[in-house]
Amino acid sequence: MGSGSGWVYSADGHIITNNHVIEEADRIEVRFFNGESMDAVVVGTDPKTDVAVIKVDATKLHASTLATEPVEQGEIVFAFGAPFRFEFSMSQGIVSGQGRQLGILAERQGYENFIQTDAAINPGNSGGPLTNIYGQVVGMNTAIASRTGAFNGLGFAIPIDMVKKVVDELIATGTVQRGYLGIFIEELDPRMARTFGYDGKGVLVTNPIDGGPAAEAGVQRGDIITKVEGKPVSTPDELRNLVADLAPGKRYDWRFIGKARSVKKWRPSP
Repeated sequence: MGSGSGWVYSADGHIITNNHVIEEADRIEVRFFNGESMDAVVVGTDPKTDVAVIKVDATKLHASTLATEPVEQGEIVFAFGAPFRFEFSMSQGIVSGQGRQLGILAERQGYENFIQTDAAINPGNSGGPLTNIYGQVVGMNTAIASRTGAFNGLGFAIPIDMVKKVVDELIATGTVQRGYLGIFIEELDPRMARTFGYDGKGVLVTNPIDGGPAAEAGVQRGDIITKVEGKPVSTPDELRNLVADLAPGKRYDWRFIGKARSVKKWRPSP
């Protein structure tokens, strides 16, 4: 029997955890701090971000408070969970870094943008909240980097803004829709950038897929994407994460460096 952690999202019984905690479960039981236990059902899962929503039959749970501002490097944080089945444990650390990619969701073509922390996270912590000093949830503990399977100072959490977007869609529709551009991309080589007379950062378009939204908007091989909706882009992972947050069917502002083209707008598809 497997175990993990979770946290209350809404008073009417929605609980958030990692997909990998519950994806092979035949039955899910939630145990609360007051000793009460309840069976839960799956509302929806998103393997691409490792987020899952389950629900218990309740109406007056105490919902967690979500942070509205992103964490900063050096900020004090607390990790809650059940490491090695030691329930309702808590550890303290700091935000060591942000925007980390581990490749743990690569097989599922997933989206990674982890908060790195040195708060102790061990097997059983997965799905638990990472909070700031005000008790606001800033992320969800998800993974560690370790050769032994035990914590060695490298813990990773999904940022709360990513969690919230996925959770709200799962609760509303049971699925998550993401933007799709239909392009192959790679990190921009500085030498290639100089051939365009450009010395900044960006992502190189190596091949627009025929019939895709980018190709239909006139994007060509060799174009350099520099911004999406005003946000700078410097790596393929950054671009994928930004596109994933865009609602399909709407128009967005894209900044390019290319052959006589500096600004383009197109509509991502689901």
